[in-house]
Amino acid sequence: MSAFSPVPADPLWQFTPTSFYLVSEISDVWSNIAAYIIEQGGWYVLNVRPEKATLKVECPGGFWSLGFVVKIKVFQTDTGLVAIEWQRRRGCVRKSYDAWLRFRSRFCQPLD
Repeated sequence: MSAFSPVPADPLWQFTPTSFYLVSEISDVWSNIAAYIIEQGGWYVLNVRPEKATLKVECPGGFWSLGFVVKIKVFQTDTGLVAIEWQRRRGCVRKSYDAWLRFRSRFCQPLD
């Protein structure tokens, strides 16, 4: 799967707060995203749109918790960076944000 390119040119368009940039190959990013989803055990891919480089993923809720649905988008920027965007579509905000933090930590290391 390739990355959707270019990033929308509208000057008002911005990444969401749940976006980050990587210096990586697109194929490696897609492999890492797929591996992450599989590792979660219980997450389901609802939709894959290769032409838009998006995945829609569901984390179903349990007996005591609510689930959520997120869309993960991958963009190739004009500077060569790969941008990953995580958008909650519905469901529990808290569970989605916790999942976002784990997802981000899989790809990004803190700067010292």
